[in-house]
Amino acid sequence: MKLSDYLDAFYDYSDKASLLSRQLAFAGIAVVWIFKSGDGVNFQLPVPLIYPLLLLVSAFIFDLLQHLVGTCIWYFFHRFHEKKINSSNKDPNLLASHWYSKFIALFFGAKIISVLAAYIFLGKYFLTLLKII
Repeated sequence: MKLSDYLDAFYDYSDKASLLSRQLAFAGIAVVWIFKSGDGVNFQLPVPLIYPLLLLVSAFIFDLLQHLVGTCIWYFFHRFHEKKINSSNKDPNLLASHWYSKFIALFFGAKIISVLAAYIFLGKYFLTLLKII
């Protein structure tokens, strides 16, 4: 396999991991919502479900930050080099600092960890409901 094939595999897996983490965050919030008590404005959540809910909402925030930071980094990188080249018909190969991707990866990792941690809390909650732990 060529080196570029490994990069394509990375993009495929990270894209799927992002999509799945988003779907799991939505599903987790739905599960928390099912276990609320009360109606309308006067509903209450069991205290053990507050932590997973906060983690799931954090996952959405990290997801947004991942894409927002990536958008800004690559837009400004492009604009800087576009002005520097000063010609619209040139498309040179450029090497970007690895630090740019690290900022994006930081939010990607935080998103995945948030979803996993939320499901650990949810699992613990359900195990206590079933009186397994």
